[in-house]
Amino acid sequence: TGGNQSEMLSTAMKLMPLMNKCNRDDDTTRLLHSLRPLLSHDRQKKLDEAIKMLRIMKIIPLIREFNLE
Repeated sequence: TGGNQSEMLSTAMKLMPLMNKCNRDDDTTRLLHSLRPLLSHDRQKKLDEAIKMLRIMKIIPLIREFNLE
């Protein structure tokens, strides 16, 4: 329905800045990226997963701030 679509669009518009903010590197992720070439292939995979988890952890407070729970 039209109301549902406008609500979804509104939510998407709120999420866009959050996603952009969370995808930016901070000091921690820059440090982890700089260590990547020094690690074995298996540890590089683990490092990539850790970076993904850090980004997810940054999203949670932002979602609460925008009441998107």
